[in-house]
Amino acid sequence: MDIEIKIEDVQLIMGDLFSPGFQACLDSTYCGQCEDNCTSVKIEKLWLNHLGDVIVEGSCKKCNGKTNRYIETGEHAESYDQAMAIRELQIDLLKCYNTRF
Repeated sequence: MDIEIKIEDVQLIMGDLFSPGFQACLDSTYCGQCEDNCTSVKIEKLWLNHLGDVIVEGSCKKCNGKTNRYIETGEHAESYDQAMAIRELQIDLLKCYNTRF
């Protein structure tokens, strides 16, 4: 189950890797509609999966085609711990979150 998160959560998860790493990931996202790397992605939703990875759901700023970007933040121990803390906070304590399967 993926839970919806905010950009501030992504900043906490990625820590020092957020800038410029997050934007670099968005700028190198492949778009299947214009068959090119997007100049950038317009973020529509951010998701956190059970592995501590971030999924960016959005659209290509060049052609407006739908695109997703999977960012493997869970590979880094500190990022994974932070992601799991955010996940636990939203699910167990706040009980205020959107999900998708």
